[in-house]
Amino acid sequence: MEQAEIDRLLKEVQDEFISIFETKDIDKILDEYHPQAVIVHRDGGAIYGREGLRKFYEGCFKECSGSYKVNPTKNKATPDGEYLIQEGYLECEVKGEKKKCNYLSIFKRVDDGKYMYYRDEVDSKFMDE
Repeated sequence: MEQAEIDRLLKEVQDEFISIFETKDIDKILDEYHPQAVIVHRDGGAIYGREGLRKFYEGCFKECSGSYKVNPTKNKATPDGEYLIQEGYLECEVKGEKKKCNYLSIFKRVDDGKYMYYRDEVDSKFMDE
């Protein structure tokens, strides 16, 4: 897979997810996650399963403005294209303050060709501004 194709696919996946995230419709957000998806906090802890992810997003929307921006620094794919991998940092607003944190996201291609969140690894601590 060529780098331009990897970049295009990851941009499409992220753009679609952000547009769904901004609706705050947790059921639609969860539909973007693979059934075996996990969110990993780098300093400890993991969230998995549809109900675990639901609770995570319910808490998130109590703290966050409901929008964010991804700033990729590396886009990769496995040779067969089954997985897309993106590293970078995201910007969001938490309790009225702009914050940044590092992330690494892995997306898995499913039978219909769509890429779904498979592993989302984030720093729980925010980066210094």
